[in-house]
Amino acid sequence: MKTCFVKRVGGLLACTVMAVTGVVTNGAHAAPLLPVTFDPGVFAPSNPAFTADKLNLLDFSRVDATGPAVGGGTAFLEKGFLQVNNASLANNTVNPTGNRTAYNLYFAFSGTGVQSASSFTSSSLGTFKTLHYTLYGVNGATSFGIDSSNNPFATNAAGTTVTDLAQGDLIAGTTNFSANPLGAGANLSATYIRDLAGFIVSPAQATLNLQGAFNNDANIVTVINGGTGFTLNGGGGDVTFNTVPVPEPLSIALLGVGLLGLGFVRRNC
Repeated sequence: MKTCFVKRVGGLLACTVMAVTGVVTNGAHAAPLLPVTFDPGVFAPSNPAFTADKLNLLDFSRVDATGPAVGGGTAFLEKGFLQVNNASLANNTVNPTGNRTAYNLYFAFSGTGVQSASSFTSSSLGTFKTLHYTLYGVNGATSFGIDSSNNPFATNAAGTTVTDLAQGDLIAGTTNFSANPLGAGANLSATYIRDLAGFIVSPAQATLNLQGAFNNDANIVTVINGGTGFTLNGGGGDVTFNTVPVPEPLSIALLGVGLLGLGFVRRNC
């Protein structure tokens, strides 16, 4: 799947991914990748900061068709977790010290939408209607997977502490499912609404955009319940960062003048 998250940050995380209908992402990485310095020490003391222009994720999630949708098509629900597996910088793998052992970073998410097919026994296209996620930092180990009831899980080790680093919601998104061969994908965007000061060291006072690319195929996609759902057990993908242009003061002033002019015309209609 593919996803794009946007947020204004002041030394804070700006963008992130959500796995939905199999995968999450928002197109190819066309713009230059932006190095971002993260400091997991804010929730897991003694673990050093690391710099990366890409976060590589593992996807553990479940999608269910939930019945006819208003206006046609079939509604679906997706829930799951995205674990930060490792990272990259200038195409070189970065293995942050302590990641997946002393601490874990992962996203818990839930989304809804509408797809064209009635089940996952045939290929379909769809649109996301809602999506909410929370980024967690765990001071301790966490295990991930799909349980015997086909539900994704993220189980924290005894004695660990969990910190809510950020939350975000859907702006817009589309999905697709391929029945033969099995595969799933999506394009969506979301925005942060809260984050933990100090988790992103740099760039400070910037507006960032995140783009991700996930590919879920038959190796990790399992159709369940007669085709009314499917699971993703360890799907792979990544998220990257770039800056988002901020309107210059002059542009904002001109926009204000335009709005004032519009108001003047309306009063004299």
